[in-house]
Amino acid sequence: MFPDFYNVVQVRREQIADRLREVERDRLVRQVLAGRSWQERFHCRALAWMGCQMVAWGVWLQRRYGVVAEVPVLQTVNHNG
Repeated sequence: MFPDFYNVVQVRREQIADRLREVERDRLVRQVLAGRSWQERFHCRALAWMGCQMVAWGVWLQRRYGVVAEVPVLQTVNHNG
């Protein structure tokens, strides 16, 4: 009757496991931030916001302009010859 029942159950278990990991991570972040001053918490939130914005801007730029060149970001320069 439900040939994909096993797959559905497996997917749901993985979703639950992902959510549990996310909740645990949030708990740990709250625990760390609880021991910090309001200035430190502000700086952590500001840095987290900035990181998210940089990712969003990068995604937007890639969608708008595409990849210009397939050049490695870090290239080794050989000065010996």
